[in-house]
Amino acid sequence: MSRSPLVSVVEDKYWIDTAKFVAQQRCRPERVIAPGPFRYVLPGAVSYEQRYSCPMPDAIVLHKGMLEKLGRRWIDESTAGMHPSFANEVFVVFTKADPGPSIARSIDFAAYLERLECLPATHDHLPATVTADTRMAVYTGDHLAL
Repeated sequence: MSRSPLVSVVEDKYWIDTAKFVAQQRCRPERVIAPGPFRYVLPGAVSYEQRYSCPMPDAIVLHKGMLEKLGRRWIDESTAGMHPSFANEVFVVFTKADPGPSIARSIDFAAYLERLECLPATHDHLPATVTADTRMAVYTGDHLAL
């Protein structure tokens, strides 16, 4: 019998430790961009799919296994001006506020940098949420199909 994603996330040490760190930084959940299931450990967090609805996040929680889906360009642009504040085997957290001691020399942050360097710098894979401004339109004769 397989376990539900909710059970595995709320019982997972790496997810819980990361959520605790973000909460300790007093980041407002609605200004934290994180993987979708992160909402089970930090209710109100903005999922990667909704990330464009949060243009000025207090924190960005990057799952090392999902970097390719986010795209190097988005990661580079979104974390510019933020501080790498926390890293473990699964996540790296960037925050607006400088939390103090640098994690830049930690083995977990080095692993993140290695994965990031392998990504192409030219595109984002995960689409933004479809809105009226981003929907593709196709002209079909006398009609415009959305």
